[in-house]
Amino acid sequence: MKKKTKSSKKVKIGTESMRKGKKFEDDIADIYRLLGGKVFQNIEICNKKVDIFVKFKIPGSSSEHKIIVECKNEERPVNQNVRIMQFKGILEVARKSGEADSAEIITRVPWSEQAKGFALKSDINLLTYKEKISSLMDFSPYLKNMIDRFEKGKNATGDDLPLSKYFVTPILEEDSIENKRKKIKDNKNFFKSWINGENNNLVVFGEYGIGKTCLSKKIAYDFAKIFLNDPNNRIPLLFNLGDFTKSMDIESYVSSFLDRQCDVSNPRFKLFNLMNHAGLFILIFDGLDEMASRVHSDILELNLNEIEKISNSPKAKTILTSRIEYFINLKEERKCLNPQGELLPTREIKYERVYLLPWNEKQINEFLKKRVKSIKVGEKDWTYYRDTIHENPSLEDLSKRPVLLEMIIKTLPILVAKGTPLNRPNIFETYLLGELKRQKIKKGRKFIISEENRMILLQELALDFIDNDIYTTTYVDAIKYIKQIVKPPRDELEECTREFLSCSFLNREGDNYKFSHRSIMEYLAARALFTEINNDNLDKIARRKFPKEIIEFLSEFNVNKITLWNGVIKSRAADKKIYQFLGANCITILSKNDEDFLKGKDISNTYLYGADLSYTNLNNCNFNGTSLINTNLVGALLLKNDIKSAFLKNITIILGVYSEDEKLKKENIDEYRDHLFNELEEAFNKHGVEINICLSQFQENCIFSRFQVTIPDNDALFNIEEILKNNSYINNYSIYSNEHEKLLTKITKPSGLIFDPKSFLLGEIKIIIEKKRIYL
Repeated sequence: MKKKTKSSKKVKIGTESMRKGKKFEDDIADIYRLLGGKVFQNIEICNKKVDIFVKFKIPGSSSEHKIIVECKNEERPVNQNVRIMQFKGILEVARKSGEADSAEIITRVPWSEQAKGFALKSDINLLTYKEKISSLMDFSPYLKNMIDRFEKGKNATGDDLPLSKYFVTPILEEDSIENKRKKIKDNKNFFKSWINGENNNLVVFGEYGIGKTCLSKKIAYDFAKIFLNDPNNRIPLLFNLGDFTKSMDIESYVSSFLDRQCDVSNPRFKLFNLMNHAGLFILIFDGLDEMASRVHSDILELNLNEIEKISNSPKAKTILTSRIEYFINLKEERKCLNPQGELLPTREIKYERVYLLPWNEKQINEFLKKRVKSIKVGEKDWTYYRDTIHENPSLEDLSKRPVLLEMIIKTLPILVAKGTPLNRPNIFETYLLGELKRQKIKKGRKFIISEENRMILLQELALDFIDNDIYTTTYVDAIKYIKQIVKPPRDELEECTREFLSCSFLNREGDNYKFSHRSIMEYLAARALFTEINNDNLDKIARRKFPKEIIEFLSEFNVNKITLWNGVIKSRAADKKIYQFLGANCITILSKNDEDFLKGKDISNTYLYGADLSYTNLNNCNFNGTSLINTNLVGALLLKNDIKSAFLKNITIILGVYSEDEKLKKENIDEYRDHLFNELEEAFNKHGVEINICLSQFQENCIFSRFQVTIPDNDALFNIEEILKNNSYINNYSIYSNEHEKLLTKITKPSGLIFDPKSFLLGEIKIIIEKKRIYL
């Protein structure tokens, strides 16, 4: 076999270098084509060969601007001044003959400051490839506007205080290698560090009203300032996914965004994509959960596919925000955010997760100090609000969410003065009515639509949004509501509709109107249902399963329990197609309003499809023939005899498992846990039982595990009891509430393990992890 000679190696290296050089020239030529130039490659100008020759039509003229371009795909600078001088000679001759007007040299590596100065004197434009791409679109007006809005707001007075004046740095958590969440130490600089890290895609999870949008604006603001100070950094682009109620077309959306939001001169998707592939952007997609909640899995997958069209570039950086509840279960979350783990993945991107936590006392106090003095509500200082919140448990949970804390600040003095109970419905109602009155005074005119009709309009609109999972309306659709409820004279119809849309907590984006915050919409929808219930009308309650946020609001209203209980009883004989959710919605609201209301009740033969009976006292209820379908029984107090005669299908419950063994040591506990988990999971799966979450706690010689499981039917419930009874690893187990109590009593005394019954039942645990296991 012949050895390769040095000359053959040089030829191979030279050929490869030529190929890369040609590719570099072609890429640059494509840039000029995208800019609208007429491009010629490798032609002679004044008897000298040039890499690229470009002609641009001068707007408003028949003349053309002609550019000669030299391309250098080198890994290090070589003879820069000499090359500039040579190219200057070509340019001077070409100008005299009218064959060129300007010249550019584009390289892979940066130019030295000396070379830049020499080129400036020679009237030659020096650019790196990245700098050339950066010049395709000018985002500086967009970034300056973003900074201006953050620092000054729309109107830097009164309630329009800019976000910069009261923004509070959030506390973030991230997933760790041990499948536990850990707090991020440097929250202020986390996103700056992440940009320089290896992971390109990040999802920020947070509850409603917790500040995901404010955080997105702060991230965009910070990076806008960094870029304008040093253009070698990335450009932040903030996209609002709430613009979409079904599926999105990323190319059309980006083109529209570039034109309307950024006001760039060349709002073309191809130019944007080229810049994105070069790693020039931070793509911030705010509010995946603001897209319609009834979007089925295929539409969700299509939307993520559209986002991936621009975020899957090796150099792209993408941040996505969402409520974690937007994904209906752990399986869907894994599939969407880590598709590589799927058998037949349709996408490639894996998202790193961080979690936006509710505010702690320090953050609440910081916000109060900043915000109270600007809102001008009464003469109380921030400590008054702090102390009142501490004295009212119902306010403490609300205050952990920025949006609701601001409502508290605005409404608290009014509620206290009237002696009104401090709960969420009263806070929202007082806030909304107060804002309407403030608008009336601020505008100095009388509204055409009365407060009563306006609230009815808003409630109907909110309920229709929730009912149809379409969270926007148009001017044309709003007219229908005005006609039906206000019934104005024909010549006042347009005026009424305009007033309603402009003065009713609605924001316009393009041609569509939506509520300024989701929690306002949820309150108004709940208020509409409350009115129906108290009017002894359950038609709207029966037509769909309402989101838990609506149910939670309703549980705080003084609902008519007799009407709701009649709805539960009516589900025995009601048409399942028309009244599928009647019994479930009624009994869920009752159980959340009063957890002891159902104790000892006769709910035999009722149809409870999708009911949430978690933490409800169901002792001694008559379940004979009751249909418990897709029912949540986590933490419910009930005995084995209570539900043995019910029809069970896909119910969710808690299992407790206790093991004690002298061989159980810290060094072998992980192996023991995994073996127990895998053995139970395999045995359960044979009967269609799915383990949703497992929490384990260990102390020397003993381990206690809590499983949240979904059980398909009555037989499976019997079978898992047999599995637990016969498992050699398990000393004691519990399924029903009396068994839980006995097990807790039994294990805490000999082992010294301490368990809170509430946490034992998993109700307050919001951690979701990939392996479904959490080791404490």
